[in-house]
Amino acid sequence: MYHYGYGFIFSDDAQYYDDLLFDVMLDLAAKAFKVSGECIMLILFEVWKLSLALDGVRHSNSRTMWASASFTIFSFGFSILMITEYIKWIEVGKEVEIRNMAPEWVGELKRTNLNLLIALSCISFLIIPATFYTAVKVAKDFGWDAYKKIGSSIKIQKDWHAIAGFCSASLIAAIGLKEFVQWKPFSRKTPKRQSAIYSTMSQVDRFDGLEAQRAEEPIDD
Repeated sequence: MYHYGYGFIFSDDAQYYDDLLFDVMLDLAAKAFKVSGECIMLILFEVWKLSLALDGVRHSNSRTMWASASFTIFSFGFSILMITEYIKWIEVGKEVEIRNMAPEWVGELKRTNLNLLIALSCISFLIIPATFYTAVKVAKDFGWDAYKKIGSSIKIQKDWHAIAGFCSASLIAAIGLKEFVQWKPFSRKTPKRQSAIYSTMSQVDRFDGLEAQRAEEPIDD
């Protein structure tokens, strides 16, 4: 005899009940450790972003700063996924607690995940605004402001002039020499090369006649 309750299927058979309880506990533990692992990885990711921002400030590199700030978008997406997994874990934990099946380690994992989430929230709250503010300031100091004052480097100017000259010379050559170049691949008057496979014998005879005519023509030295 089976009956349903709180998302579980219970049976009068003790063995079936034990197996079901074991599966539920295993799934609960797996989700708990998954949430803990995601929290730890996100905390390490935030610390790495902070080190990237400090490196950009030290080397006066605005691109590094903007890269560190843009990674915040990935942090936001990962946080949404982590919250979704944590909500699923809470739902399973509530069902287990209602049935008085929750062992002691369930409460310990819940407190551990709660502490990790609090730590992640504090780190994100402190690092994200500071990273954006620093990125904007560094981009102004080492980016466009410096470019407007001193201009681009001499090497970049030489490369740009070389590329512009090459493109201009290629365009002039293509337009000026078109009367001296026979563009046979694009000419409609030039017949395409005959294939080696012929559908009729008349095509073979015509091709043989052309070959004989070419063989009899003298070659001008």
